[in-house]
Amino acid sequence: MGEEELFKVYYHVVENEEVRYRVYFAYQAQPREAIMQIEKMFNQKLHIYDIFPNFENEIKSIDTPIAVITESGKDMYLPTKLEMEFVGCSTILFGLKEKTST
Repeated sequence: MGEEELFKVYYHVVENEEVRYRVYFAYQAQPREAIMQIEKMFNQKLHIYDIFPNFENEIKSIDTPIAVITESGKDMYLPTKLEMEFVGCSTILFGLKEKTST
């Protein structure tokens, strides 16, 4: 009997010295897609200092529902108690660009 296939959740960590966000995807998204999600949240462009691989993988079930972004760009909420494989893709170090007043 073969192994049961787990639902894979791919994530990018986007952080600076003050905050850390995980952006979850239902597919292997590029770092740029995670950056765009955080820029949308802040409603401004980010300054990217560095991007490096994240090799963390973990199999677990969640206690609270999470939203993952699908390939069509929609949020899909995953239920609790479902065992999933969380696959780390990248860690992105960012800063907020200074807004210039005119």
